Amino acid sequence: MNNPFRRRRRTKVTYEVTGTGSFELTYAIGNPLKGEQKQVKAGLTPWKQDVVMTSIDAMPMLTIITSNPEHPDGWLQCTISINGELAVEGAVSSRSASATFTALPGATG
Repeated sequence: MNNPFRRRRRTKVTYEVTGTGSFELTYAIGNPLKGEQKQVKAGLTPWKQDVVMTSIDAMPMLTIITSNPEHPDGWLQCTISINGELAVEGAVSSRSASATFTALPGATG
């Protein structure tokens, strides 16, 4: 199986959020199960963050919570790319919702 984390010492992960409304999110900078993550408390779209992961147990993961009282029909599109290849995409819509997106190692394509 093609595993970019074992094949490369440095793996570039890009998190992106587009759409309407505001949000809070947490994104992994390594292994989120070990607390290797960062938070954004008052995010606005468009939002983008590049992270270079070096650990063999790194796991690209993004958890997002919408907070759109002024946009009841708001939506947020979330993507995770690994080394420039789309690995995961999904959307969250609603005045108040949450979702977690995870790209397992080797999930590019």
